[in-house]
Formats: sequence, structure tokens, C-alpha cells
Amino acid sequence: MSFHGQGMLLADICARSPNLHTLTLDIPIPGIEMTSHAQVIAQNLQHLRKLTLPEFYYTSTVIQELSHMKNLGVIDFDYDLVGDGNPANVNSFNPVLTEGSFPALSDLSLTAGIDDMKRFFQGEFAPVKLTTLYLDSHKKHTPSEVHSLLLALSQECQLLSQLHIRLLDAEFSLSEIPSDGRISFDTLQPLFSFPHLTWFELIHKYPLRITLDEVEEFASRWPSVESLELNSEPLCAREFPLDLRALLPFAKYCHKLEYLGMFISATGFEVPHTSSIIQPFRALQTLNVGISRLQNPMAVATFLSLLFPPGCTLECGTRWWNYDTKEQETEVSDQVAPWEKMSTLLPFLDEVRRDARKRMGALQEEVEGLRTQNRMLMD
Repeated sequence: MSFHGQGMLLADICARSPNLHTLTLDIPIPGIEMTSHAQVIAQNLQHLRKLTLPEFYYTSTVIQELSHMKNLGVIDFDYDLVGDGNPANVNSFNPVLTEGSFPALSDLSLTAGIDDMKRFFQGEFAPVKLTTLYLDSHKKHTPSEVHSLLLALSQECQLLSQLHIRLLDAEFSLSEIPSDGRISFDTLQPLFSFPHLTWFELIHKYPLRITLDEVEEFASRWPSVESLELNSEPLCAREFPLDLRALLPFAKYCHKLEYLGMFISATGFEVPHTSSIIQPFRALQTLNVGISRLQNPMAVATFLSLLFPPGCTLECGTRWWNYDTKEQETEVSDQVAPWEKMSTLLPFLDEVRRDARKRMGALQEEVEGLRTQNRMLMD
């Protein structure tokens, strides 16, 4: 519903629909303070299971009010909802929770600094039984802060199966990427301590600092992963630490992987000369290359056709960043266009390989039949 801050209207809706399970609010008027309205919701919609607001409306006091709701299982925000929330409202996030807070909460989406998030989840009455957690931050953060947050979550939120961390600060230098500003493999080490985590998403302005050997270790230590977004669309796309070979360990070890997002430089020259060492993905449905670099499209398309299972699709482009200059927009467009063109080759190559496999299978059956006949004649 579209909510313009009319407390009486919200109270009337609560009175008329006390058994409401799901509530989604557009907030077209900027500057609405939600605390008192959250109090009305908490006191009158005792059966509410899911609440969705625009971003930046889950302030400390709003979360405090919602924490008393016994059946609330999902707290979500939606980028597509009408609502011009003020980022300053979540500059400081420090809700004061009491014993018994959020008894049913399993899915939580918040926007706040990750240092505040860490303190929140280390609090005595924090909602640590979550299975899904979305964290957005528009502040600057260091890799050590990211590591510290992941470590705290791995210790406090043992039931997490999905974790999404989007670091959306968009300020960076065009001249160089600071050496200490890139998230590394070491930063992500706590991921392996989550006993049930199968989904992970990381968005950051800088490319990851990771080697092929570390990718091999990453994949081998996490064979149960099902969805993995490793920053495929950094805002500053000037350094490419990985190439197409980075896909191979995930195909080798992660047999349940359905979605993979990576930032690579695909020139085609790093493609193995023989297909015998390429083990295809078993379950992959989507490969997202974001704003990766592509050269030699035919060689890359041939490689991917060997790696993709039937029905797997290729995605490219950016979903999170709003580019400030025409130069940035043009640079991204120039990197995405070759992928879009190459993706049209994949269905054709897939069909050719399917036909080749069928012919090979028929030929093998024919050879086996001739061998059987020959054995019978010899006997």
C-alpha cells in the first residue's frame, strides 16, 4: 500500500485487518519518521509474518519496536518500492533489544555500517537464529572490517544458509586502486566456518585480490555452495586478477552450484588446448560475468560450451552501480557489448556439441555391436 504518513489510516487498517500476514509499504513522501508507525504495527498486527519497507527506514528505534512482534519472520526492504529514505537515518545503528526479542525472525535485511552490524549481532539478545541475512552499507569499509564481521557472524549466527553483503560506497580514485582497499581471499576465510551456508553474495567497488591457487582452495573447501556471487561487477574495473581458468575449480568441486558470479579477463588464450581436462558444471544454471573483459569471443564461447550444462545461461552488465560520468558508462558499455554478442553463439555451439555427442554415442553403439558379432563368429 502507499503510505503518506497518516497514522490514523494505518491504525484503521490494523483495526480492520488484525490477522494480516504480509504488509508492504510504499512511502512516496520523503522525511516520514517511521518509529511511531512501527509501534502501531507492532501493537496491532500480532499475526504479521512479513514486513517490507523502502531502504533506509529500518532505523534503530524502528527495529526496537518490531523486536516485540512474536510472529514476525521476515523483515525486508525493496529497492523498487517508492520511498526516498534518508541514508543519514542509519548512519548510526544501535538498537537496544530485550530478552525474547524477535522470537520468530529468520530473514533480515538491513542497511547500516558493518561495524554497527557486528556489534548488533554480538549483543546479548540479538536475533542469531537467522537463516537469511542481507546487509547493505553505503559507508567506506576496510577489508579487515569485512573479515571481522564475517568472523562474528560465523560465531553468532550458526544457522545462516544465505548471506548477502553489499558494500555500496561508490567513491574511488581513477588513478589507482589502494593496495589495502581490496577484499582478499584471507578476508573471506571465515566463510568456511559457517556450518550451513550455501549462498553468498559480495558486492564491492574494487575487484577482489585473489589468485588462481586461492580460487582452487576456495572451491575445494566449499563443495556444498549453491549460489556464489564474488563481486562480478566492481565499480573500478581496471585490474583483472583472474581469467577463464578460475571457473574450472568450481566445476570440479562444487557439484550443487547453480549460480556463479565472477569478474575475469577472458581472452581465450588461457583456454586449455584439450577438452579432456575440462570437467563441466553439473548443476549450473547461470554464469554472471558482470563487467568482465572479453577478447577472442569465439574461443571463449567454445570453452564455455564445453563447461556449461544444458540450459545454462550467461548474464553480463551491472545491477548495483549508478555511474556518475559518461566516461564510466561508456567504459562499462564497451566491456559488456562483446559478452552480449558472444552469448548469441552459445546456443548454437551447445546444439552442435549435443549433436556430436549423439553421433559419438551412436558410433560407439555400432562399434560395440560389431565387436559382439565378431566374438560370436569367432566362437
